[in-house]
Amino acid sequence: MSRRHKKRKTSSGDEVKLNMTAMLDMAFQLLAFFVLTFKPAPVEGQIELRMPDAAPVVRSQGKDIGNDTKSTDVLKGVQQLTVSLYPDEAGDLGTIAVETTTVATDGTQKQKLSALYTRLFQQFSNPANPFDRLVLMVGSDMRYDAVMQVVDMCSQLKFADGKPLTKLTFVELPTGKKK
Repeated sequence: MSRRHKKRKTSSGDEVKLNMTAMLDMAFQLLAFFVLTFKPAPVEGQIELRMPDAAPVVRSQGKDIGNDTKSTDVLKGVQQLTVSLYPDEAGDLGTIAVETTTVATDGTQKQKLSALYTRLFQQFSNPANPFDRLVLMVGSDMRYDAVMQVVDMCSQLKFADGKPLTKLTFVELPTGKKK
């Protein structure tokens, strides 16, 4: 027993019809309004910050760096010790040099690290040491774990006054390998 529903008619007898054209027109007008009035938040890179003034990273030994026009040595007067790490064919530590002196070329990686530590310990434990930072010049073919072993070893170094070495800089070696 189902009941059939009769369509309702208005009092005048016509069916109620919705005008879809007017509804779509209104929807598109609202869409256009919101699209045209939308203003996104500014990009994070446009935030104004009060940053400290630029200051030199390195100190000089008595003279201002760059004021000696007769000097051809760019790093003269800078209190940094340079360690060059040349990779071998496998990407492990090959040759290690402190400034211009070769420290280790042969032996296992552990022996090379031990020789480097001994040389740097002698340098930094000297009270007359003029250096306050260590620059590691690393070959681009060096494996990450080999570099991290050197960094771990350098983090154990202390100055003559007992303060740890905290200034460590990385620089890529110029092209061309030393063997």
